[in-house]
Amino acid sequence: MKYNRVLIKVSGEAYGSDDSIFDAQNALAVAKQIKNIADLGIKVGVVSGGGNIIRGRQTKELTRQRADYMGMLATAINSILLSERLSTMGCKSVVLSPLKIDDVADYCSSENIEKAFQDNQVVVFACGTGKPFVSTDTGAAMRASDMKADVILCAKNIDGVYDSDPKTNPDAKKLDSLTYDEVIERDLKALDQEAIELCKKDGIKIYVFGAFDDNSIYQAATGEKIDGTIIC
Repeated sequence: MKYNRVLIKVSGEAYGSDDSIFDAQNALAVAKQIKNIADLGIKVGVVSGGGNIIRGRQTKELTRQRADYMGMLATAINSILLSERLSTMGCKSVVLSPLKIDDVADYCSSENIEKAFQDNQVVVFACGTGKPFVSTDTGAAMRASDMKADVILCAKNIDGVYDSDPKTNPDAKKLDSLTYDEVIERDLKALDQEAIELCKKDGIKIYVFGAFDDNSIYQAATGEKIDGTIIC
């Protein structure tokens, strides 16, 4: 099944490597998959994390508000990087942000999203919701609703949703499919619960899979079977 509109949530780590905050080849590989999806006529929105640069929750010496703004700016940097990579391949894109950074992004609104889609542009969403105390996951769910997405494709640094943390439990089992309620009731760490609630309300499917598997984003967008977890 090929989707009509997809919101791709890309882990910030997908843009970097063990040796560098930015890895040109990794960023290009992500951009190439997104271009190939857009070339099929699918409307594409992208939310990038900022974990390759900074994670707000790791800056404990700062107030939560300032740390969250730093995290938002990290997502803006990755959004600019992705937009530039797309541009080098001849794929039109626009960076939209609810946080005013006029020289590098347009304002994020439903009208500007639709205008970009009418112009066959990939929409790169920066800066989450523009407000502190809200996770990137929740921001992605809100943007998926804004663009009327069929599905959120979560390309993460882990290849699905597990029944416990696989980093601390070697016997953790990956779950192939879940309902929204199962994720909430079992407190599974797929996305933040507020994001799950928003997706449930709007009927937006969630597909969680590994960002580092070859061509996984493209395969998920085109309905190919890949190793991951479906939440619906």
